[in-house]
Amino acid sequence: MANIRPRKDKNGNVISYRVAICVGRDSQKKQIMRYTTIPRPEGLTPKKEEKEVARLADAWEQEQRAEYKRTQTPKSEKDKITFKEFAENHWWKDHVIDGKHSP
Repeated sequence: MANIRPRKDKNGNVISYRVAICVGRDSQKKQIMRYTTIPRPEGLTPKKEEKEVARLADAWEQEQRAEYKRTQTPKSEKDKITFKEFAENHWWKDHVIDGKHSP
């Protein structure tokens, strides 16, 4: 779901809308954000203007998410690690056998 914020001039009139979306997360689980500005549609009532901006933002969001998915390489099965492998090969060696910690 897109975050839509109106941008106003010094008189308080809406001049455009700022749209922010999260297309996914990186390896550290941080959000990957995309931003755009949608100009204010002219000649519409305020309610119809909101609906039009929401429709445009949704279309842009779907396009950005599809592009992001297309550019990402999926993890292969060989990159996945089981809990047993992690415990035996990484955790045990790094946290127990290092001589600083007891089992």
